[in-house]
Amino acid sequence: MQDMLMKAAEQALNYALKPGVEAEVYACSRRELQIEVAQGQVENLKEAVESGLGIRIVNSQRLGFAFTSDLKPQALKAAAQTALETSGYMPADAHLNLTPGGLEYPRLNTFDAELDKHPIEEKTALAQQAENMARAADKRISKVERSGYEEKEFDVLIVNSQGVNAYARGNYCSLYLYALAEQDGDAQGGFASMSRRRYAELNAEQVAREAAHRALRTLKARAMESKRIPCVFEPYIAVKFLGILAPMVNAEAVFKGKSLLADKVGQRVAAEGFSLIDDAALDGGLATFPFDDEGVPAQRHVLIDQGLLKGFLYDNQAAHRAGLTSTGHARRVSFRSLPSISPSNLYIQAGKVTDAEMVGDLAEGLYITDLMGLHTANPVSGDFSLGAAGIVIDKGRLTYPVRGLTVAGNMIAMLQNIDAVGTEVQFFGSRGAPSLRVASLSVAGS
Repeated sequence: MQDMLMKAAEQALNYALKPGVEAEVYACSRRELQIEVAQGQVENLKEAVESGLGIRIVNSQRLGFAFTSDLKPQALKAAAQTALETSGYMPADAHLNLTPGGLEYPRLNTFDAELDKHPIEEKTALAQQAENMARAADKRISKVERSGYEEKEFDVLIVNSQGVNAYARGNYCSLYLYALAEQDGDAQGGFASMSRRRYAELNAEQVAREAAHRALRTLKARAMESKRIPCVFEPYIAVKFLGILAPMVNAEAVFKGKSLLADKVGQRVAAEGFSLIDDAALDGGLATFPFDDEGVPAQRHVLIDQGLLKGFLYDNQAAHRAGLTSTGHARRVSFRSLPSISPSNLYIQAGKVTDAEMVGDLAEGLYITDLMGLHTANPVSGDFSLGAAGIVIDKGRLTYPVRGLTVAGNMIAMLQNIDAVGTEVQFFGSRGAPSLRVASLSVAGS
């Protein structure tokens, strides 16, 4: 695969190079497998393979772009010509630039050679095993709506006229399950997933147990009166809040005035025990890769250090605008897209308080197990008002479930009000967090 991509990329690069033109070729091949089972039977099995490349040029400070899934010379030449032609219609941008050559890339373990050695039948059986285990977990588990296995494999090659020549391959696999629990006419669902770089690390029993537990713990939920109380976010919920925080540390959002953190570098934006890290070289991370989609080496960046904002995520263009160097956060959806700023492995660093201590220290509080409507949070003001469900904490114990709640506040105020950070970081996809406790948060009941 490397030879095929290299041959096509070098041809495309040569076609694109003209006097006064800098060019970059992003070539990739991707394979995806998806298996879903229900009632022990395969409901969906899909495997897809795709290869292609995108050509990006900088022509007198004007951007041109084209892509093709046909890697024959004639198609490559046509794509290069299209990229050159489109640049004539674009406005000049002095910040357009490509990654310089001569960079060193870290050696990272991103490919599990054993993944392909396990047949589809075995992977199907793993999803069926998870389904059976979830059903057997408790008699109140009435149904497993879906149990599935997914895997992705990819080869990426980047070459440019500055001398970049970077190739790497990666893969990962996932197991997921959605269970339904019923009791006395009440039905509640629970979802769990596990994604790993190595197939041998997938654990059907753990996924089944977590999905069943999340469904069962929400049965017979009650209403709750409105009050301002301490709230504990389990890791899954803390990760959801990263969906609000991630756009705020995006340099492009900062430039556009769409980030609450725009003018706060060096200032305290969170509690002293809170640190936010993005690490593209994290061992076992789903987004771990030797380089980003502009060919910038993988790096570890501390964005918030013990509550102090240290900086933002940059690609080449945003970094040039800020007078900095790229942090290696250019990401592409596929060869059909231009790169844009996006986190890699983004996580909240572990703290010193166990989950048992986090709950046990409270006379009253709310252990939040679900949040809805995070897309409505305002990244400029930081204000949020979200639907929620959870479990009431009474005298240091988790008691009964509640739902129909609304949790409201401001992101910065909430981060500064964190008084405990858990000891164990759990990853969901490429984002991770420990449990967090907020000393006081407004909770509106129904």
